[in-house]
This record gives sequence, structure tokens and C-alpha cells, in this order.
Amino acid sequence: MFSYDLLAQGKYRCNDFDRADAYSTILLKVISPSEMQQWMNLRFQFMFFKINDDIAKNPARYEIRLKPAPLFNEENFQFNDFLNDVCYIVSLSDKESKFPEELNEEKWAIEKNIKSSGIKIVGHINDKKPLFPEKYIIENGIAEVDLHIEELIDDYARKENFELLKIQIDFFSKMLNCAIEHNLKKIIFIHGVGNGRLKKEIIQIIKQEYPDLNYQDASLLRYGKGATEIIINL
Repeated sequence: MFSYDLLAQGKYRCNDFDRADAYSTILLKVISPSEMQQWMNLRFQFMFFKINDDIAKNPARYEIRLKPAPLFNEENFQFNDFLNDVCYIVSLSDKESKFPEELNEEKWAIEKNIKSSGIKIVGHINDKKPLFPEKYIIENGIAEVDLHIEELIDDYARKENFELLKIQIDFFSKMLNCAIEHNLKKIIFIHGVGNGRLKKEIIQIIKQEYPDLNYQDASLLRYGKGATEIIINL
């Protein structure tokens, strides 16, 4: 699991979060030259885990500070076999990194029993949830997410239809789970009309995986027949 933050007005703010498999790549975003300055200061936070492995790994945090000038020099780009493309490579090992101290179970067992108004015990577990992407919030407790593929990725012309559908479905599940975690009241997914495949998949997922959620066609006046509204009443 990972999240990445962008520096804005002197503070890092969560931009997005996702899960990545081992030895895999994820395209975070394709930016225009006008957006480049916003991406010069990033902070990544990683939580490492293995499925069916009960050994927890310490999370890691890396801060990356870039300068625009090297990005405009072709000599700084090189072909990378893993990415199979010409890239500007940034090594995280050379950047500022912070690892939490190892959790000492014996020490924690002693400290958690201390009873004193003058001592504040700080645990190692941070249960703060990543923020729901603000750009999708249209009213208090209500979100609107556009699932049209051109809103999700830029290189969709080079992908097969089944790949595009998987990207849309995965993003739908991610945003719905995030909305549930943050106790939103309602989330509207704009899927368009098309051949109806995406809407059919969405309805099937709701019925199978979220049987307690209510859903209906969103406002015909505003969305036509191209959106589904999900009421989160858990």
C-alpha cells in the first residue's frame, strides 16, 4: 500500500493512494508542463505486506525534491529495462527517508499500563484514514466520480477494451470503498450509456459485494441515463 502527497502552501497534502504488487509499475499521472511545478516536491509513504503473512513490516516515508531544469535535458534520460521506456530515474535511496523505530513488544506492554495524567502514551498505530479525494466532493457527504476512461488515464488508445473496463471497475471499487470508510452519505458514478457493459458490471458488484447498499439511477435531468447513485446507509 502507498500514498503520495504534494507540497502546497508549505504543507504536504494527500493526493492519492493505491496498492502495488511486487515488481510492478503504476502510472500516477500524466502532467502538462504547466503542472510541473506542482510535482517538484513529493512525499511517498509505503506500507509493506505479504498476503497471508502475519509479520508486519515497518512503514517507510520518502521525500523527493526535484528541480525542473534537469527534466528538460535529454542527456538526463536513459532507457530502463524494467519500465521498457526512456526515463528520468530518481533513486529513493538517495532521498530523505524516515523509518519508525522498531516496536518493542515488552516495552510497550509496560508503558501501556502506566496510569498518570502527566504522561501521554503515543502508540505506533496511526488509524487516520487517507482523505477522500476532494475533487470528487460536490456537497457535504456527497461525491461524484466520472468513470469515463479519458478521465482516468491518458494512454487509453493503446489499450484493449478489456483492459479499459478493468481500469474503470477497479477505480469504481476503490472509490466506493473509500466513500464507505469516510462515511459519505451518497456517491454518484458517471459511467455513460455506451453498450451498457460498465453499468452492468457495477450493478453486479454492488449486488454481490455490497448487498446492504441501496442504488438507483441518478438524476435523469442532470445525468440522463448515464449515472448510478449509491446510498451509503451502513
